[in-house]
Amino acid sequence: MACRLRLSAERREQAWRDYLKRFSRPVQPNLTECPPFPPGRHRAIAAWLDRNPDARMVVIDVFAKMRGQAPQGVSAYDADYVSVGYAKRLADHYGIAVVLVHHVRKAASEDFLTEVSGTNGIAGAADVTLVLKRARGQADGILHVTGRDVDESECALQFQPASGAWHLLDGPVSDHTVGDTRAAILRHVRVNPGAKPKDIADALPQVAADNVRRTCARGGVPAVRLSHYLA
Repeated sequence: MACRLRLSAERREQAWRDYLKRFSRPVQPNLTECPPFPPGRHRAIAAWLDRNPDARMVVIDVFAKMRGQAPQGVSAYDADYVSVGYAKRLADHYGIAVVLVHHVRKAASEDFLTEVSGTNGIAGAADVTLVLKRARGQADGILHVTGRDVDESECALQFQPASGAWHLLDGPVSDHTVGDTRAAILRHVRVNPGAKPKDIADALPQVAADNVRRTCARGGVPAVRLSHYLA
């Protein structure tokens, strides 16, 4: 197994070891001390990577604890960009993934990138930005993904307490952020394009026919044409 380094600044070392043992995860070799990026640059992490050439990932949790103080006279955007740039140089030089765990703002926004705490310099310097948001629907969370070399996408995730991991749910996000009735209708129409409301009701005995008609009539299922509804 390729080793990974996790710098957990908000969890005591023993607490982190107990957490790993709880889920039967191997305890990886770790740094006892690591200076923040500006004073120590990234030399401490680079030294660890030199000692562990099979390493494939470094996780910094949380990024705010590692970025250090911004130099005087530097704009907030430039400071954010430079701080993330230290991690990017490590990733590029060693051919590994460097994951920066960061906070989001409490205020919600239609653009998930603006929810990343700090300036746009953080997302601008990173190769890929992932924002995990809690949803009120059936899914525990929605993972939004964007970056330089990836297609922008979103995935529905469900947290598995037993394993301490997030599980990718099948189907598009819309299937998991709407009510049970609409989700079942959407799945049926996706497999059977052009289906009429009566056909949907017959195929979904667990869904009341009146609910199917109301959902289609309100435009809740775009693939079902109004003419089909009137038919």
